[in-house]
Amino acid sequence: MNVPVFINIDLESQAEELRGYFKELGAEISAERSPKGIEDDLHKIIGVCDVAIHKPDAVPAEVEEVLNGIVSMFSWVTKEDKSGNLILALCEKLFKAPNHEIGLTCLKVMWSLYQSLPEVSPMRFQVYFYLVQLAGRTNQVDLVFKDVDSFKSQFLTSPPSNEQMQKLLRTLHSVLLNAKKSEPASEVMIMLLGTYTTENASQAREEAQRCIIASLADPDTFLLDHLLQLKPVKFLEGELIHDLLKIFVFEKLEGYQKFYDNHKEFVTVLKTKLVRAKLDQANKVVHVSSTMHRTFTKQHWNHLHQLLTNWKTQLTVSREHIGQLAVAQVELMRQNQRATKAQI
Repeated sequence: MNVPVFINIDLESQAEELRGYFKELGAEISAERSPKGIEDDLHKIIGVCDVAIHKPDAVPAEVEEVLNGIVSMFSWVTKEDKSGNLILALCEKLFKAPNHEIGLTCLKVMWSLYQSLPEVSPMRFQVYFYLVQLAGRTNQVDLVFKDVDSFKSQFLTSPPSNEQMQKLLRTLHSVLLNAKKSEPASEVMIMLLGTYTTENASQAREEAQRCIIASLADPDTFLLDHLLQLKPVKFLEGELIHDLLKIFVFEKLEGYQKFYDNHKEFVTVLKTKLVRAKLDQANKVVHVSSTMHRTFTKQHWNHLHQLLTNWKTQLTVSREHIGQLAVAQVELMRQNQRATKAQI
């Protein structure tokens, strides 16, 4: 482990200093070291460390120093099962920070703990789960989540179980939504739905519905084909929400209007900004200025390719014309210079 330390002294003295510190704050702990060894010392120290976290006049820098001192002692616990229990106990204490300022301090300490753990340690996942929750409470989700690819790389060496990953993805999705980060939240939800198989797809029924609704309503989401391939979404075949998704993927405005006429009670205000238009009330005309395709078929790609090819050709022609004009202008200037010299 490589983390900041409480004080630069030997382990035994550090345990005594921490015990004494917490005892002075009113914690029920002896100032003397445990005869059972460092693991028992840590167990008792972690058990009362919240007196520093919840101290009314707590100074964040002081709290951080004390908590980092506890984290630095973990490296001396050799048995993985015991160190795991101690780490979880500390995370539980840090997670219950009483206010935003101390919460930020606890988040920093927990992040240091996470980074100090070996990549092969299964505890990395456990600590990260607490990190996501605390980051959500302190509005610091950017600290623990950059993007989906970075997220996936966190647990390549020691992957969690499928159930653990699903639990984490649900929590992360909720945190991202609360932070108004709809795009990464959508990516995380799709990743969550991708963890289900045909056999257990029914367990993600509600998540699949929320994913479809959020995707349809998101003005920045245009391609929806991939949703139809997800097992939990396939499980919804035959239901209205699935029918609506297929309309957005495969059909046009007429299809949606027909669906709306038949299921007005199902469709609640659905704005996607796929069409931009102005209403001419006097003439009872709608002037459409632009539209967006939800799905790009091969025909659309071919059309786009033709447009770009024509644009490239026009640019080439324009450049040639400009070049010819420039040459003509230079030649005209030379002729004028020669004429001036001849007159002199």
